[in-house]
Amino acid sequence: MIRNGPDPAQLALRGRRVLEIGTGPALAYAGKLFSDFGAEVIKVESPAGDAWRQMPPMAGVSGARESALFAWLNTNKRSVTADAANVADSAWLAELGRTCDVVLDARALTQGPGVLANPVWSGAASTQPRHEPIEVALTWFGESGPYSEYAGAESVCRSLAGAVHGSGPADGPPHMPHDVQTAIAIGLQVFSAAVAALIGSSQGSRRYVLSAHEAIFGVVEMEAGMVPDKRHPLRRLGVNRFCGTHPAGIFETAEGWIGIFTHTLPQWKALCEAIGRPELGSEPRFANGQERMACADEIDALLIPAFRTRTAQQWFEILGDKKHPTVIVPTMEELLRQDVHRQRNAFVPVEAGGVAFEGPVVPLRLDAAGPLPGGPAPAKGAHDALYRAAGLDHHPCRSSGERLPRSFRCRAFALSI
Repeated sequence: MIRNGPDPAQLALRGRRVLEIGTGPALAYAGKLFSDFGAEVIKVESPAGDAWRQMPPMAGVSGARESALFAWLNTNKRSVTADAANVADSAWLAELGRTCDVVLDARALTQGPGVLANPVWSGAASTQPRHEPIEVALTWFGESGPYSEYAGAESVCRSLAGAVHGSGPADGPPHMPHDVQTAIAIGLQVFSAAVAALIGSSQGSRRYVLSAHEAIFGVVEMEAGMVPDKRHPLRRLGVNRFCGTHPAGIFETAEGWIGIFTHTLPQWKALCEAIGRPELGSEPRFANGQERMACADEIDALLIPAFRTRTAQQWFEILGDKKHPTVIVPTMEELLRQDVHRQRNAFVPVEAGGVAFEGPVVPLRLDAAGPLPGGPAPAKGAHDALYRAAGLDHHPCRSSGERLPRSFRCRAFALSI
């Protein structure tokens, strides 16, 4: 079930331009939020194309296959190509930058924070009245300070923020998660800063420098808060072991997997009854989560064979009746078919490489209209002729200095070189 899209005229971020300079999933997600809420996002790529177009998994027909992740991150954007080393292209981009309301600038991620001294629009030769857009610059470790000149990466920032040390087996190296969770967190912070600046543009600052490292702390704030009172372990506890309580994790069943979280004594007693060992619910050694954690190996030796006697669906029903927090762990294919998601329109069509697939809808609501329900991702340079020929400032006039407390009127321009 795919819902009908909102009226484009009612989208929250319609009517202004935002310039996004850089590549990668964090900036792309910030740009996606602008475009899915109605902004006109023009993605400028190098003549070779954005490298993330080749990031697996791939989607599309033979000869036109591109990254499904890239497609999802770039729905409803437009693409033109430009060579940053070409003088004429650089001048064109500078002029284009001056027509924008917001600049999302990630050049510092690859060139260092010194590049921020020269905004992309600073080289414009136009004689038109100077317009300085709101600038939201993304760095790895800030514009100044002891780490500011260090090269970075999401994996580096994750590790420094403490988001890696606790993952993996108790013995051996930690496991680096293979996802873009932190990129989403960074992109959301970039987007939030830009929209807040738009709301207060008549009296607020016009320049903001963000640290990807600091943005990632939002992912691990609970663990960081547990360190001062010594509730956070100083070493990895192992797979399916989490500080504070046990059992809590993913377990194999006769068919499929379930996730459980056992924190309170009533929950522990309910679990013991479900596996046919009610006497364990009164065992003093298992009275609270910390004590059960100390006996985790003993408890798992009982749970693992017990869970394999029934299917995930059966355990879900049994434990659900006993008010024990339980979830069936679906495959991605099963997730797409679940009624709870279909009824809520949680997945929307994404078009790329000549095919369509489904991806998650943007989980934000800026107003009643909501975001666009998916959409096409642009082919590299698909809109070159449109923007090169039509001129730079063909969009409706900007309400310069206007405060936007109720609905945001924004167009977005995305550049990845």
